[in-house]
Amino acid sequence: MPDTTPGEMGADEVQEYLASLRTRFHNARERKQKRPRGQYKRFLDMLRSNTKIALLPLPKEYFGHTTLASCQTSFDQNAEKLEINPRQYSVYEHVDKQRLLVNWEHPDVDAQFDAWVLANTPLPKNVVAAATREADAITKNKIAA
Repeated sequence: MPDTTPGEMGADEVQEYLASLRTRFHNARERKQKRPRGQYKRFLDMLRSNTKIALLPLPKEYFGHTTLASCQTSFDQNAEKLEINPRQYSVYEHVDKQRLLVNWEHPDVDAQFDAWVLANTPLPKNVVAAATREADAITKNKIAA
């Protein structure tokens, strides 16, 4: 074991310390690229410009806020800057923690939400079984008639 006085480091320790700081340094660059600056406006613009869609999934790499409230606040602030009614567009967090940007004034918002849920959310087996029984009963009644 090399003799070091308090406050001194050996060459290996210095290299390890520098390597850990270098890693932290490069991670800062990665975090900056994933920050949502400019993404709020981009997603609001995408939803506003496409009249066929009522909701947009928000990628977690840009909108991985710890809380839904902080994500919503950021969208509200950007909507106000763009002179958009912040009550018209809001962030919805699904039961599986996926987030959507929603245009509440879109005429097909409910139908598009239902379609999104069916495509992206596993349904409980009892719900699927009940729907299957109901479809079978309807089919049997039509055949018998």
